[in-house]
Amino acid sequence: MDNNEKELMDQLRQIVEAEDARLTEESHDEARIVSKGLFAELDKEFSDSTDSVLLYVANVDGDEALEAAKDAKHLSTTNAETVEELLQKLKEGEAKAARCSLAMPPVPREKLLEIIQEQEAVMLLHGWADPMALACRVVNDDGSVLKAISLPNDLAYEWTTADGKSEYRHTTYDQPIPEPEDFGGEGNMEMIQHLVTAAQQPRQLKRNFPDAFDALMKQVVQSMKDKMRERGIDPDSLG
Repeated sequence: MDNNEKELMDQLRQIVEAEDARLTEESHDEARIVSKGLFAELDKEFSDSTDSVLLYVANVDGDEALEAAKDAKHLSTTNAETVEELLQKLKEGEAKAARCSLAMPPVPREKLLEIIQEQEAVMLLHGWADPMALACRVVNDDGSVLKAISLPNDLAYEWTTADGKSEYRHTTYDQPIPEPEDFGGEGNMEMIQHLVTAAQQPRQLKRNFPDAFDALMKQVVQSMKDKMRERGIDPDSLG
């Protein structure tokens, strides 16, 4: 390789690296926008609730997004200023969509913590909904509130003390783990750790070892059916 070719290759490499960095930062910016918007909506929706909620975020295709767009709440990371502009971007393939839904009815904090540590419950959620992210809004015993979302590359969370003071944080999984006080205390840190595990471990297993994921899912489904039969419920009758 002569000097001209080497110089050209170095220039191309710099361009590729710069584009990768730009796209990565855009992705993190989107995570910040979505998480802040979602947290605000959760506070509005569950402002009077003392229970905690678990939600999943799943990709939807363009047709489903278009069908629901006019009536649904939107957290857009595009430059669309109206629903009509967002619809146009979806039609033209310039935007993708995801749906955030309750994974289960609201429950007390300790029950939610128990559920996200149960392998069967977490695997069934991933097998059924194929979530790209999990989110929660947790009401602690002292009246403080934790909101968190574990995305594929980003973790965002916000805690609000009982007297109404809020702290928002965003980080990525390749950064050092923050100290407990950076989560608003040990309890919040524990909840977030289990949320990340529940959100990311099954996704990684499915992506890297799909056969193992399928085999584990079969075991989980069979175990669930056996438990239903023990309670006098025929799982086959439920479809």
